[in-house]
Amino acid sequence: MPISLGWFSGGYDQPVINGTAFYWYAFAIPERGMYWADHYFICDYLQMREWVLSFAAPRGNDHRDHASWRADLRLYSGEQAGYVDVTNPRGNPAATAQHEGFWSELRTLALDHGVASIRRLPGGYVADVWLVTYADGTHVVGKTLTGAPADLFHAEAEGLRALRATGHLQAPQVLAVTDRLLLLEALAARDDSESSWEAFAHDLAALHGSTVHEMFGWARDGYLGRVVQQNPWTASGHEFFVQHRVLRYLDEPLVQQELTSADRRALEHFCDRLTEFIPVMPAVLTHGDLWSGNLLSRDDGRITAIDPAVSYTWAEVDLSMLWGCQRPPSSERFFEVYQELNPSLPGWRDRMPLLHVRELLSGMAHIGNAEGGTQRLRGILAPFYRR
Repeated sequence: MPISLGWFSGGYDQPVINGTAFYWYAFAIPERGMYWADHYFICDYLQMREWVLSFAAPRGNDHRDHASWRADLRLYSGEQAGYVDVTNPRGNPAATAQHEGFWSELRTLALDHGVASIRRLPGGYVADVWLVTYADGTHVVGKTLTGAPADLFHAEAEGLRALRATGHLQAPQVLAVTDRLLLLEALAARDDSESSWEAFAHDLAALHGSTVHEMFGWARDGYLGRVVQQNPWTASGHEFFVQHRVLRYLDEPLVQQELTSADRRALEHFCDRLTEFIPVMPAVLTHGDLWSGNLLSRDDGRITAIDPAVSYTWAEVDLSMLWGCQRPPSSERFFEVYQELNPSLPGWRDRMPLLHVRELLSGMAHIGNAEGGTQRLRGILAPFYRR
């Protein structure tokens, strides 16, 4: 089946093709030359979406290449679409190790009784995400991450609890947390109706409007993805953003690999001039990683935020995350309503790409230029290169 670009437009939910949800894409590679037997390369919908929309496809960097790709969308007999069942793994050492580690943590928490199945969910950007189903039909979601720092899940749990405690922004309930596991209430796929995005604007505006703080930072360092997020208490928002949201990434190995000396000088020039185009704004409680992939919904459709990297900083940092990521057209209603409820200072639209520099550097620290972040960063920094 030839690829259609229409499959990748709109939100992140899997499209339905020929009556079947698109979970996996299989490249069939016939026996030829160096390939001594027919074999297959299989990836999930989100990876395919990323490749297609970023022009970073396996075969080439032009959408014309996509027309000649072929897919086998049939699921294997007995497989449940979109999930890998690891309740009883067989013949896969890696899956067996993950299964045993997950069960060990559940036993430690005395939450292993009555488990009917454990299935890996698609879409986890950094951590592995699991759906645990109990015999009584209840569900919980577990997060694990091989080699995670001992405080990573504790920091995430603290952030979720802080957001929930405000009574404004919806966040999942933390059911349990250990050094190796975070257990949360299960959520539904995001409702992308305009009414849901409008309600989310009310929630975020209330969060930002009710949590003004005299200092920038947080009581502890946290994590943005798996990279440390520095949160020292700082009096100046500009100093906080420059030192702890921008320049701190210059020492990350993948960032050093991607940026040239000219890029680094442009970034430093950008920081030197930050006060010219970012006005003085108060510190408020922010989610900190508010891109569309971290937004799900409750059963009633209310948008709910996961995976926070909380701190007190400019509200526009949250706005820039959503502004700069791929999101559904209906999310435009969010920005309209937010500005009615908690108006930003004039020129806020112009500031969105500038504040998104921090997110591009974070992405680069995790995956290098796999999503074209280096080119996007250079585009934003274009006025700051010295000629």
